[in-house]
Amino acid sequence: MRGVWRAIVGAEPEPVLPYAPDWAEATCTESLADAAARHLTAISFADIAPGDVVLFRWRENLPAKHAAILTSVKMMVHAHDGAAVAEVSIAPWWRRRLAYAFKFPGVIG
Repeated sequence: MRGVWRAIVGAEPEPVLPYAPDWAEATCTESLADAAARHLTAISFADIAPGDVVLFRWRENLPAKHAAILTSVKMMVHAHDGAAVAEVSIAPWWRRRLAYAFKFPGVIG
């Protein structure tokens, strides 16, 4: 997501500090969603479209800590656990964990 931001918007708006794998669990705060809300436009799930950013929770009671960019309403681009960036289906497992949706700044519709 950071690379897409740099390609379409420019310099990153704030530094990304080092973090541990359990940062969300340790802080119990919506740090990722809060950062997204500072720089992206929040939208409803009913309005998601290709190019939008979606955030997921690994578990229902935990803060969102994973981001992806939609390539269609059924596909997304993401990477996690050290894996390469890949386009994957937004399977029911992912849909159940959807927590937030955003548009990049300046995107209309």
